[in-house]
Amino acid sequence: MLIVFITLPQNAQATTLSPVRLELTANPGETIQSSIKLINETQSSEVLYTTTLNFEPKGDESGEPNFVPTKDGLAAWVRTDYSVTLGPKEQKVLPFTIQVPADTEPGGYFGALFTSTTPPKENTDGSVMLTERVGSLILLRVNGELADSGDILEFGTKNKSFWHTTLPITFYYRFQNSGLDRVRPLGDIIVKNWFGRTSKIIPANPEGGNVLPKSIRRFESTWLNRWGKANKEDITQFPTPPEHGFWKKVSYEAKYFAWGRYKVQLNLAYGFTELHSASSSTTIFVFPWHLTLVSTVGAIILFFILRFGIRRYNRWIIKKAVKKTK
Repeated sequence: MLIVFITLPQNAQATTLSPVRLELTANPGETIQSSIKLINETQSSEVLYTTTLNFEPKGDESGEPNFVPTKDGLAAWVRTDYSVTLGPKEQKVLPFTIQVPADTEPGGYFGALFTSTTPPKENTDGSVMLTERVGSLILLRVNGELADSGDILEFGTKNKSFWHTTLPITFYYRFQNSGLDRVRPLGDIIVKNWFGRTSKIIPANPEGGNVLPKSIRRFESTWLNRWGKANKEDITQFPTPPEHGFWKKVSYEAKYFAWGRYKVQLNLAYGFTELHSASSSTTIFVFPWHLTLVSTVGAIILFFILRFGIRRYNRWIIKKAVKKTK
């Protein structure tokens, strides 16, 4: 299979593009129109050259696209200007059309529209090299008799461990799409403590990623608990537990507290025309032993202090009562 190689510039890209992903639908034999917006971020004029490529699953369950040459498929159906000139700080809309052949089978077709400051070069092996490129993914659904088909293959913690000493804990699931078009599994990972109360609700697909046909994609979501916050928190950066320092670990475990057995339920919904559901569950145990040790020792010390104080107080009461009787 021929693969396209894309080289990135060393400096920041001078042109930006939006949106980065277009999701379109069409009927066999139909011509549809769409567009992307190009923005020149520099103080000089830029000439941008366009090219279109198909993409398919990369094969490593990452969801990253694997771009392939434009022999047929969606990339061959796209029509747009070969080049476009942008003045300094200029914004321009680049229109394009997609001409779907009449004999196209229903299903998902995927490509990308790239712009580059240099014309695309085809190597002798058929691969294409683009430099300083930006692109927008195009996900096209050709209507027809299509049945969504998918399932959860696996769900658990990233390190596949039942025992955990502290948060955060990363969960993963592998979703298989057996259909002919992309699916986007959406839902929640619900963490419940051993009393059955919800401790955390985690978005299962926070970036809204798709699973391409006949492929498997791995998704990850991380649980970071804070006191009294069981709702969906918009957390983009997760703290790293300290590697050294006993009291630092105690402080960390107290701040991001979790203790005991938790049942974790994954609930997903997917489907383009008909809604389907899938679910899976796992169980974990969180034991913050640094905090537990300090708490236990502190409770023992407090117990003996209270016991000693109560005994002294009782002796003082008895002694005072004896004096009164005399």
